[in-house]
Amino acid sequence: MMEEARPKFCNASGSQGSASHSSRRTHWSSHILTDTKVYLYWTYILPVVLCGCETWTVSKTMAKQLNAFETWCLQIILWTPYTRHTTNDTVRSITGCLPVSEKVKSFRLRCFGHLARSAPEDDRHRVIAAALRPPPD
Repeated sequence: MMEEARPKFCNASGSQGSASHSSRRTHWSSHILTDTKVYLYWTYILPVVLCGCETWTVSKTMAKQLNAFETWCLQIILWTPYTRHTTNDTVRSITGCLPVSEKVKSFRLRCFGHLARSAPEDDRHRVIAAALRPPPD
C-alpha cells in the first residue's frame, strides 16, 4: 500500500526538486488569507493524496504517515518554522482540519454504506453479504 501512496505524497507535496520548493514557498507565503490557503489545500492537495483511499488497508504506521504529511502541509500553509515545535493539535485547531486518517476512515465507511445499501440482486451486494455472513460450521 505504501508503494502506491508514495508517488501521491510526492506529487502532492511537490518534492520534484529545488524549483518546486521555491515555488511552493512563494505560493504559500503570499498575501492570501489562511482560510483561503486551507481551502486550496482541501481542493487541490487532499484529493491527490486520498484518491482511492476507500480501498486502502490503513495500518497505524500508515495513519501516522498520513497525519504527518498533513501536518507538514498545514505548517507550510501557516508559515510555521519547524524549530517552533508546534504540536499537531495546535496546527489543526488553527486551521480547523480533522486528521487525514479520520477522513480516510470516513470515506471507507461511506463506501461500505453505499455498497451495503445497493440492490440485493447486484453482484457487489452479494459479495458484501457473503463477506459478512459467518462461515458455515
